Amino acid sequence: IHGYILPLPLHKIDKIPGAILSPMNIVHQDTIDETGKIIPKDRLTHDQSFIFHGSNTTVNSRLDKSALIPCQFGWVIRRLINWAVAARRKHPKQRIFATKVDFKSAFRRCHLHHHTAVQSCTQLPDMNLALLALRLTFGGAACPFEWSIISEMICDLATAIAHDEDWDPHELNSPSQHLILPPEFLDDDIPFAEGKELAVDINVSDRGTHEMYLDDLIGLGIDLPDTSNTNRAAAAAPLLAIHTCAQPLHAHEPIPQHHMESRNKLTAEAKLSKVKIILGWKWDFRRLIISLPDNKFIAWTNIIKNILETKKVTTKELESTLGRLTHLSFVLPFVHHFLSRLRELHTRCKRHGRQSTAVSPICL
Repeated sequence: IHGYILPLPLHKIDKIPGAILSPMNIVHQDTIDETGKIIPKDRLTHDQSFIFHGSNTTVNSRLDKSALIPCQFGWVIRRLINWAVAARRKHPKQRIFATKVDFKSAFRRCHLHHHTAVQSCTQLPDMNLALLALRLTFGGAACPFEWSIISEMICDLATAIAHDEDWDPHELNSPSQHLILPPEFLDDDIPFAEGKELAVDINVSDRGTHEMYLDDLIGLGIDLPDTSNTNRAAAAAPLLAIHTCAQPLHAHEPIPQHHMESRNKLTAEAKLSKVKIILGWKWDFRRLIISLPDNKFIAWTNIIKNILETKKVTTKELESTLGRLTHLSFVLPFVHHFLSRLRELHTRCKRHGRQSTAVSPICL
C-alpha cells in the first residue's frame, strides 16, 4: 500500500461530479538490476489521449498548456553532446566522465489537485472497482510539466553544490553515498577523439554540469590533474541535492515510502565512468561516440528486417517502429526527413481502424 490510487465502487463513480474514466494498460519495458543486468519491467500507463466517442475529444486535449510552467528537458541530449564536445576542445587530453542517478517512482512524488484527480480515473470492471489517481499519471499531458518543477530545481541545486569550492563531499554527503562504486575508466591507450568546432559557444566549467530528463539526473565532469576532490564532488553532488529536497524517512512510516533516489540502481549507474547508458543511448565520452546498446540494436534491427521481408506490419508495430525511429532522430535529426510516408501510412491505419497493413515499396 503506497497511497497512489483511491479505489472506489465502480457503480458509484457517476456520483462524483466531473469524473472521467480513461483506459489503463501495461507497457512492457526494460530496466536494470543492481548489477546492471537488463531485466524486463511492466509499467502501468493511463491512456488519457483516448478519444471519447461522441465528444471526439481526449482528457489531454482539454489541457491548457499555456497555464503550465515550461519544462526544459526536451533538448537534454543535444545539450549533453554540445557540452561534451566543448569540454574536449577546452581540455583535449583529459578524460570526461559521467554519472547518472534515477529518481524512484518520480511521478508518484507529486499529488494531483482534486479537479485533475477526478479526471484521472480508470477502472477494473472484473473487480467492480474505479481507481481515482492521487498522484501524477503516466499518460497525463500535464504530468511532465508538473514533475519538472521539482526535478529541474534539484538539477540546478546539484550543479550549484558541485561548483561550491567550500563544500567538502567527505564531510557532507547523502546517506546513500556509500552505495556508489569507485570510478571506472577506459584504458589510457585508447586515443581521445577530437572535439570539432561548434556553431555555439558553450560555457564549460571545470567543475562539471548537470542535466535532467524526467527521472534521470545526469552529471558530466572533467578529470583534471590534482582535482580528486572535484571528482568526488561530481559523484556526490546529485545524491546530496536529492537528499536535501527529499522527505526524510522514518523507520516506522505509517505509509511505506521509498527513498527518492533509486538505490537499487546506484551501484550499476552512479559511479563515474567514461562509458554510460544515458536516455537509451550508449555514450563513449573518450571516443565521443553515441550508439544504441547491443540489445536495442539487435531487437530493432530484427523488427525492421521482418517488415522489409514480409512487406506488411501491424498498426501497433508500425506505431512502435515510428517511436524507435523518432528516438534515433534525437541523435540523427535528418531521420525525420524519411518518416513522412510511414507516418501517413500509420495515420491511414488509425483512421480506418485497420489492425494491419501492407507496406508499399514507396514507404520502404
